[in-house]
Amino acid sequence: AIATMSILNFIFSWNNYMSPLVLLLDKEKFTLPILIALVKGTYKQDFGAQYLAVAISVVPIIIAFMFFSRYIISGITAGALKE
Repeated sequence: AIATMSILNFIFSWNNYMSPLVLLLDKEKFTLPILIALVKGTYKQDFGAQYLAVAISVVPIIIAFMFFSRYIISGITAGALKE
């Protein structure tokens, strides 16, 4: 259960948008979700750059899931078993 909670906490903090947006003032320290939102321009949208940024941001989550999927699934289904 602790492993599942720590893995899910990593995933949720990786995808966090609002807290870094409020707390960080320096653009050099912005996180990846904020930078993806900044790629979108005011008058022109570069969809290729947006899709590339999203693809790059998903890679660590996929790697984490590949290594820890056994713990995630067992932790989520542990309370669903009927005895």
